This record gives sequence, structure tokens and C-alpha cells, in this order.
Amino acid sequence: MREKPCEHGAAKISERSFACAAISDNMRVDTFHYFWQLPTWDAKKANVNCLIQPRQIVRRRNVYADVNKKNCGFDCYLPGLDGIKLRVCKQLFLATLDLKKDVLQLWIRSKFDIDVTNSGAINIVRRVAADSSNRAGTRVLRSESDMKWLEIIPKPRKDQCDLCVGHKEGNIPEAMYTLRITKKEEAYSAKSNAIQEMSDDVVVISMDMLSVLLSPKLHVSEQYYKMKLALHNYTFYVKNTKDVYLYVWHEGEGGITANNITSCIINFLEEYCGNKKKVILISDGCAYQNKNKVLCSALANLSAVKELTIEQIILEKGHTKMEVDSVHSTLEKKFKAPIFTPMDYVSRMRQCRPSQPYVVHYLDFNFFKNYEEVPGNFTTVRPGRRTGDATIGELLYVNGEVQYKVRHSDEWEALPQRRINSREPVAPARLYNSPINIVYVTKYNHLQGLKQYMHRDYHFFMKKLQLLHSRTLSKKKLSPRENCCSQRE
Repeated sequence: MREKPCEHGAAKISERSFACAAISDNMRVDTFHYFWQLPTWDAKKANVNCLIQPRQIVRRRNVYADVNKKNCGFDCYLPGLDGIKLRVCKQLFLATLDLKKDVLQLWIRSKFDIDVTNSGAINIVRRVAADSSNRAGTRVLRSESDMKWLEIIPKPRKDQCDLCVGHKEGNIPEAMYTLRITKKEEAYSAKSNAIQEMSDDVVVISMDMLSVLLSPKLHVSEQYYKMKLALHNYTFYVKNTKDVYLYVWHEGEGGITANNITSCIINFLEEYCGNKKKVILISDGCAYQNKNKVLCSALANLSAVKELTIEQIILEKGHTKMEVDSVHSTLEKKFKAPIFTPMDYVSRMRQCRPSQPYVVHYLDFNFFKNYEEVPGNFTTVRPGRRTGDATIGELLYVNGEVQYKVRHSDEWEALPQRRINSREPVAPARLYNSPINIVYVTKYNHLQGLKQYMHRDYHFFMKKLQLLHSRTLSKKKLSPRENCCSQRE
């Protein structure tokens, strides 16, 4: 509650005199606490509307001809002694309830369907829209009396569920939509149960891959017609401590296969979760990242070696809202041009959240391991063998044994797939023996052409690419498999 802003006296000069002096500080405190103890914004809005009375304009001032006039006005009231409503000025009304003027006008307009200002509601919407676009959907106000502005101007997600959008357009049957929503609720329920299970020995981690970053990122128009170097980032968010770990590499050091992602996950668990008893991983269902035989076999081996219980919760497709998404949103706001090399991205990642900085691992080709060719891997992690069989929604690794659930509400069952030549886990070999060749000659030429827009200090990075990949200039294109094999020779 704000201080009393007006000095209206107690003497009643006319019927329309304000009775602000009759409202004591204790009355204002009681009104403030009652208003903010209401459970929802709809209840608060209804309470305000009960204290507002619309009226005709009593005395219209002279205005210019091209200015729109108000349709009507409104009077504000506050409860006095014995519950009698007393007419007060708008400044005292807003100060007592600790509301903003724009919020009050918008609520009145939605209640009585009137324009209380000269195109005031339009100005509010325009300001909120501009602020939302500038701040990437953040809220405009940050005090306790904020409205949920996203209800005024909804900002759709950039990766909405394809099935839900199809149902909204009338192209998907109701039964399929209902099943998708049911699975979504079950997945979120499993996630909530995992968060409640957090303790010193149980850590909950959400993980995901950031969308591909391109380097260099310049202001010149020519860059839009050039191929650029791709940068990858796999992110871990520890729910217990809110720590963030980033594993970053560019396409000259590694690809984005199951081996690369598995190397990041296994390294993170060994480095930061080795002293825990249970780890719960929450992720989406992207096959090459989080749900494949390579990662499943590696996690099973890790659970046996470290005596660690690992639970993997896979969220429903199109409904993969996780805490790690907030990290990606923060990162994207930092990546403003100009950015010349991948190291520029890394330096900005380390500047995020100064109070609790992100831990960034900038990887090279020596980091990645070949988990795919480790003896004893699973041939598949699907419960069935035919096309159309159910896929896995949750996995549990205990002492090298794997259990699964198709639906999060099901009971645990042993994975029916056997491991080939199951024996003691073998350490994986290195995936690459040297940096990776750029596959496309056109990309190499484009990267060299962009050097003219970069300071000469950054040219060494491009020259390094030239030195490493000069032998591929005579080839039009190498397939990814040929390129990978050439690094192992």
C-alpha cells in the first residue's frame, strides 16, 4: 500500500465532493489486505468492479475537433465505517489497492464495455505489444500488483505440438487429441514426482540441445547468402542447486550423432554426479539425443560401474516444457551480432547470470568417445520389433539392468531386448583422431570470403580451418560416414 496521495478535506462542499478524509489509515490497511488475499486475479478484478460505478460525463471540457471524446466516466469508492461506500479520488483508490492506472482502466473497460480514456486501451495494448517484442515475452511490470500481460496479448510458442495444432484446425480426431493430452499430463505428473523426490542423494537434471548457432554472425547483408560454421551446445540444468553446465563444440571438432551426445551425458554424470545414489534425467524424446541404443547401453554400464541408479523421464512430444528452456532463452538474448568465432559465443555464455555463472566446457575432437562400438551394446531399446510397436516413455537403470515404461502411469517391466556378448563394461575408444573435415567445399569458400568483414585478429581461426581441410578442396563433397572414417585412419 502506498502513502496517501491527496489532501481532500472532510468538509462536504457538494454532493460530488470526495470523502477521502473520512477514510482512515486503518481502513485503508484492511482494504489492502482483503484485496491482496483474494486467491485469483479474476477475484481481484471482480472486487475492483464492485467499487467502481460508471456515470455520464458531468461537465465536458473543450477539446480539439480531431480528438476522440470519452464515452463516460466512473467514480471510485472505498468501504468506510459500517461497510458504507464512500466516494474517493482515483489517486487514493489506486494507492490503497497498490494498482497501476493502466490496470484499472483496462479492467473497467472489460467490465462495462466502455472507453474510459481517449483511446487509452489501444495505447495500453500497443505499449504492451512493443515491450513484449523487445523483451522476448517478459512481463511489463514487476511489482506485486502486476497483471498477467500475456493474457492480454498471447505470444504463441515457436514449437507448438503438431497434433494439438491440427486438432485446433479440425483435422485431427478428438480421440487422438485426448490421448495426447492424457500422455502429456502423465509425463508432467512423473516430472513433478521426481522433483518432490529431490534430496542430497537424489539429483534431478533437465537436459536439452540448443538450436544450432552460426558463426560468424555479422551485420553485413552478404552473410545471408553464405554458409557458416555450425556451433552446438548441449545444456544441463541441475534442479537441486540451479547450476547450469554447457557442453559446446563446433562442427570442425565433432558432429551431432548419438556418440557425441552420449559423450557429453556420460562425462557430466561422472564429473558431477558420481557421489549421488540416484540421478533423474528429464528430457524430450529426440531419438539421436536422448532415446537410442547407444545412450541406453552407456547409461546401463555407468549404473553398474558407479553403483548409481539412473531414471530417465522422456516427456511427451510437443509438450516438453523444462527448466533448461529458461537457460536457452537467456543465452539467445546474449547472442547479438557481431560474433566472429565460436569462442565469442563461449565468452558470452560465461557472462550469463553473474550471480551464479554457467559452467561452460568448450570441447575439441579429443573429448568424444565411440560408444556405438563398445561390446555388449543393446541392438535396440524398443519393447517390440515391428513398425508401429509402442515406444518407451521412461527408463530405469539399476546395476546394469534396464527397466522401462511405455506410459508413465504403467508399472516397471524388464526390457525384453538382450545385450550382445554381455560382459564387463569396456572403455570406449576415441571417436576422432583429428579435427573433422568440412564436408562442403562451398562452405569452406564462403567462410574464407567472410574474413574481409572481420578484424585481422580473427583471421587465424579461418586460416586454421584452411590448414586442416586443404586436402578436401579437390573433392566436391564427402559423405558424413566417409568423413568420419577418414578421421580414424
